[in-house]
Amino acid sequence: MRVPVERCGAKACAYNQHKHCHAVSVEIGKEDATCDLFTRSVMFVVNPHFHSQVCLCRMSGCAKNRLGGCTRDKVAVDGSPAGAVCHDFVNRLKVLAENTK
Repeated sequence: MRVPVERCGAKACAYNQHKHCHAVSVEIGKEDATCDLFTRSVMFVVNPHFHSQVCLCRMSGCAKNRLGGCTRDKVAVDGSPAGAVCHDFVNRLKVLAENTK
C-alpha cells in the first residue's frame, strides 16, 4: 500500500513546492529515515500534478514499517541538515518495550 506524503518541510528540495512533494514516489532510506529522493538540483521539471507517495521504506527499525511498506495513513517529511527526513518515524524497540510493561 502506498502512503501519501501529506506535507514536505524540506525547503531546499527541488520536488518541494509550497510544502507539497511532487516527486512520482518517495523512498525512505535505512539511515535516520532520510528521504532518498531529496535533491537540490534545479534541472528537474517538476510536474505539479504529481502528489507523491511513499513507495518503499527501508527503516526496519520503524514500528510502522511492514516488509518495506509504510502502514501509516499519511506521512510528513521535514527538512533536516542532511536534506529531508520522515517526521513519522516510530522506534520499533521503544514501542515493544512500552508494550511489555
